Amino acid sequence: MDFWTEDKKIGIKISKYIIQNLFSKCRKSKDIETGGILLGYYCMNYTCAIIEEITDSPEDSKKGRAYFIRGVKGLQKIIDKFWKNNKIYYLGEWHYHPADSRRLSGTDINQIKAITDSNQYNCPEPICIIVSKKNNSEYNIDCYLYSNKTSVVKLL
Repeated sequence: MDFWTEDKKIGIKISKYIIQNLFSKCRKSKDIETGGILLGYYCMNYTCAIIEEITDSPEDSKKGRAYFIRGVKGLQKIIDKFWKNNKIYYLGEWHYHPADSRRLSGTDINQIKAITDSNQYNCPEPICIIVSKKNNSEYNIDCYLYSNKTSVVKLL
């Protein structure tokens, strides 16, 4: 699946395997929000991010029916392993809205801004993927990019 800005200048590519993995993690979570990080790389001209891996939510995450605060326990080890073995790195966050909300919440936007401003992440334009429950067996995927430290852009 590909998602692009309206002007087709910036995109995200997600394989069928990653999408199935996202849906599986959401099904297991049932009606509780969950999430993790996105790992991958950019194509040569940096116009498209390719998502290669997603993580489960770390065990120190806080979760509920209408909130998710991603923890950090064990993530650095995972990031280091993927960098060493595959040269892929942190691209952003994903999480699940079981109540069929396809939009970023205020908390989601604040998290993206904090990632952008943090030297720890080294990610000036983080991606955020929201998986939302459409009905009992189907899900929506919406992709967002925090662009130029000024705005959240939805990719179509």
